[in-house]
Amino acid sequence: MSLLAEQIISSASETEHPIIVVGNGPVGIEFVKKTMQLMPDTRILMFGNERWEPYNRVQLSSFFAGQSDLKAITSSQQLRLSPMVDSINHCEIISIDRQKKTVTDSYGYEHYYNKLILATGSHPFIPSIPGINLENIFTFRNLSDIEKLLARRTRSRKTVVIGAGVLGIEAARAMMRENTEVSIIDHLPTVMSNQLDEAAAHILEKHLLSSGIQLYLGCGVKCFSGKEKIEKIILKNDVEIKCDTVILATGIRPTIDLALTAKLSTNRGIRVNDEMQTSDKNIYAIGECAEHRDKIYGLVKPGYEQARVAATNLSGKQSNYTGSVSATRLKIVDVPVFSMGEISEISTKGRERELLYHDKDNNIYRRLILKNRKPIGIVAIGQWQENNRVQEAIQNQRNIWLWNKRRFLKTGCLWPEENSGDVNQWPASAVICHCKGITRGQITASIKTGLSTAAEISQCTGASTVCGSCKPLISQILKSDDVKKADKWSAGLLTLGAITFFSMLLVLLLPAIPYSQTLTSGWQWDELWRNNLYKQISGFSLLGLATVAMIMSLRKRNKKMNFLSFSTWRFIHVVIGFLLIIGLAVHSGYSSGSGLNYLLTLFFISLMLAGGLSSAFIAIEHKLDTVLSMKLRKKIIWMHIIAFWPLPALLTMHIFKSYYF
Repeated sequence: MSLLAEQIISSASETEHPIIVVGNGPVGIEFVKKTMQLMPDTRILMFGNERWEPYNRVQLSSFFAGQSDLKAITSSQQLRLSPMVDSINHCEIISIDRQKKTVTDSYGYEHYYNKLILATGSHPFIPSIPGINLENIFTFRNLSDIEKLLARRTRSRKTVVIGAGVLGIEAARAMMRENTEVSIIDHLPTVMSNQLDEAAAHILEKHLLSSGIQLYLGCGVKCFSGKEKIEKIILKNDVEIKCDTVILATGIRPTIDLALTAKLSTNRGIRVNDEMQTSDKNIYAIGECAEHRDKIYGLVKPGYEQARVAATNLSGKQSNYTGSVSATRLKIVDVPVFSMGEISEISTKGRERELLYHDKDNNIYRRLILKNRKPIGIVAIGQWQENNRVQEAIQNQRNIWLWNKRRFLKTGCLWPEENSGDVNQWPASAVICHCKGITRGQITASIKTGLSTAAEISQCTGASTVCGSCKPLISQILKSDDVKKADKWSAGLLTLGAITFFSMLLVLLLPAIPYSQTLTSGWQWDELWRNNLYKQISGFSLLGLATVAMIMSLRKRNKKMNFLSFSTWRFIHVVIGFLLIIGLAVHSGYSSGSGLNYLLTLFFISLMLAGGLSSAFIAIEHKLDTVLSMKLRKKIIWMHIIAFWPLPALLTMHIFKSYYF
């Protein structure tokens, strides 16, 4: 043990008993980070049995495939420097004394704990197959395994992967980098049987075969053969496969040795309640070693959720874990694969319904399972811009309406193309990073504090630090963040919009400006309405201003009108609208008249009311939730357009009537 580790242990024994975390994988790290937020003055001592600094196991496949480096998989696991937190690597905890509330490490040191967190994870399942101990048979689970496989990859010419699950396929893909001949064997009849239905699996199998990976499905391994090193595999149907390297991706088993020796309640994993407590209320279990409601989750996202629940309960607040929805998203031989939730065969008597879209020409397959209008599962093969939104809909149980179903059956998409992939259409409560539980609102709030890059947002919030699948969403929010900044003319828009709106409101509520009641000599204001010349001047001035305002509204749609910014054009449009309400006073004194004149005045006032409201809304839009503001803006602009639509015809008839009669 290093001198630093001995000093840490010595100082821990002289202070109040700490929270001890056994396991420094992603889930253990997440627990420590959450506890530091909730209880910054609490002592924490974390142990890891590997010689490496804490790293992100989720990204091991990317590291093995050369898509990331060692720095990338370790940087997200770095803890904020704190005198209250100590981490000891390459030091295994070998026993627990529940009576004394101590743990003993592999160097013989004893450590007292206040609360104990077991985040021991899982280990590879090694099948009992003859010849399993031959050389060049590897597991694929931790960084030490990857270190061995990287050294072996350059010398291997024929590699066989046992297991056609996610990990097995990723291992096969990574081994192909050196032009190695790769095969996959699985006793089950399809690949990724836990994530894909039969139809989706067959599509993926075709892609794997076309990429050069050989598949042996539906038949298990009888034995491994060779003198000292692996030379061939013999299947149960007596087919022989020559190879020089074998990778075992045959599943995982929870690491529960500590719990067994401490006589905690166990089954396949360490049994926990909704607060993540074991049968000993001072000991918690989280992650792949924990069994909650008879279920073990072999994914990092549920582990993160469990870690946050445990930390919250330790802080004195109440939090319950009720389970997680499993999701798989990866790209296999450049083919996107997405699976989430319940994908088993649906009940014919229940309230489930299956929606299927299959474009055979483009190898696109999507199967959506609904229950009571809510999505409970999805299987998808092929590029799909709605992946993130579908995942959010399943996670938050959002309704899928009749028009969504019809669109899906016809096009394979649930939402209109223009906004189906736009994360800014999502509610602030929508989860962007499912691994860490980070919402769109949290990311938007972090941007408002001055963060301007995806890396800064990741460091601040933790989003995209696990599997990285939400990075495109963060970039999308960053690029569209300009809609959340105040318009440069916001003060003028708010002032003129408010004046226009309330002026037109008063016109509706109050009587028109009266005619002069005296006959004194000199000019009277009602000359503007009595004198035919003045009426024509004010009328055609109104017509000219209205025409200019209408032309300016085409700024968005006419590429030739590209001088001045759109914001400036919009402000000028609002100024002209303000001049129009003055022009209307000069032309009619806000007298609505009757018949055709009444209709014309009514639609004009409605137009100005909607325009004033729209102007004021745009001025304060940056302060509102993105989804709410976009919905309100659309409604107000449509009110403005609808009020304008009859005006050209009414105005033409008004001019014709005035000159004809």
